[in-house]
Amino acid sequence: MSITALIPVRQGSRRIKNKNVLPFADSNLLIHKIRQLKQVKEIGAIVVSSNSEDMLQMALDEGVSIHRREEKYCDEVSAPFSEVVRNICEHIAGDHVLWAPCVAPLVEPRHYEEAIRTFFENPQCDSLVTVRQFQEYLWDKNGPVNYDAGRGHVPSQDLPAMWLVTNGIFLARREDMIQWGYLLGQKPYKFQIEKSAAIDIDDDVDYETANVLWAKAHAGSAEHEKPQSFVPKKRKTAVVVGATGNLGVVISRALADEGFTIDPVWLAADHPDATDPSAYRNLPDEIHCAIYVPGINIVKKTTELTLEEWNRVLAVNLTGAFLFAKAAYPAMVRARGATFIVISSIMGTHPYPRRLAYSASKTGLEGLVRSLAVEWGQDKISTHGIRLGHLSTIMSSSTMDPKLLDIVRMNTPGGELIEPRSVAEYVVWLSTGGSSSVSGSVADFDAGYTINRNPSL
Repeated sequence: MSITALIPVRQGSRRIKNKNVLPFADSNLLIHKIRQLKQVKEIGAIVVSSNSEDMLQMALDEGVSIHRREEKYCDEVSAPFSEVVRNICEHIAGDHVLWAPCVAPLVEPRHYEEAIRTFFENPQCDSLVTVRQFQEYLWDKNGPVNYDAGRGHVPSQDLPAMWLVTNGIFLARREDMIQWGYLLGQKPYKFQIEKSAAIDIDDDVDYETANVLWAKAHAGSAEHEKPQSFVPKKRKTAVVVGATGNLGVVISRALADEGFTIDPVWLAADHPDATDPSAYRNLPDEIHCAIYVPGINIVKKTTELTLEEWNRVLAVNLTGAFLFAKAAYPAMVRARGATFIVISSIMGTHPYPRRLAYSASKTGLEGLVRSLAVEWGQDKISTHGIRLGHLSTIMSSSTMDPKLLDIVRMNTPGGELIEPRSVAEYVVWLSTGGSSSVSGSVADFDAGYTINRNPSL
């Protein structure tokens, strides 16, 4: 069950110029929100939806995905809000969407974590929205709304409780948002947050208040001591083919956090086909880290596997890596010290039944790594494979057979599945100076699964 965090931003603002990129904390409002969301482990992907190339580039520099929104879905005139919601949700992935406006900068990681937990603990609710409870005297053009201004006047604490939608978090199933054309259903959970976190920057007073509250809450921290301006660092370049997939998202984030600029082509929702040679025609001039993540599997008896299915698996799992390596070679040479990494599988050395094409392709992928290590070592390019075991985000999905999950845990010495972040940390290590001494190697990431011969002990 995946959650995609969506940050909607657009060029221009009616009340505050360039509101979404106003300086805040150590960067600006957009980047601040991206970095907050990166700390929420329940979020599988972060997407910035915008018509601003500058903002989209900021998102790419931070290692998150983007959605280039058409102008008609941004000007607040050409299309109703319902069409805007549908358009965005139809162009992103994920079972659930967490709508996270960057103009609510005091909604912090702890709020997102608690909101997500609360939503899934209350299945009777079809959505969740952040609110602030208040008890205040309200008037409309005809007079008092919630109290008697005469003899029936009551203290404010005795007024009926009401809720103000703070626009900090909206959470629901992606398909439901598409159907509703809205962020909320008929049975939303009202998730209350404190008044200080409820600020939704809509004017200069809101902005100044948010800055003061943030500075007060983070006084003395390293983040607060940094100047309130954003100057992009000069970064090395990484190309992550398969960056929008389960593991690719985490790897891209980790590299971006380490200071790499991630090639935007593969972060986009409409990225090229990795098996098409033309997909690699416009690679960056220098590539310091090239990673090939894509992989597909077809589970069938060998006698039932068609030639078309065989070719498709090998095209994605092996041929695509060859095309990428060949096209990226000149840019890696220019980088004067580059790393090429592919994601293999334990099925290359310990195959399961009815997975012939997958096992063969992964075995071939490891041969590619070793051959390139011998051939490209003189060019200061190190090559590596990661022999992946049972990834937690895949094994824990709703489509996985619980019996298989139990068997895997029983046969793994520590009973633990592989976390994507541990793979990403290894990729970062390889890409930041740790790679040359282990070039040509394929590292096992299976928590001891394939070497365990006594699962009952």
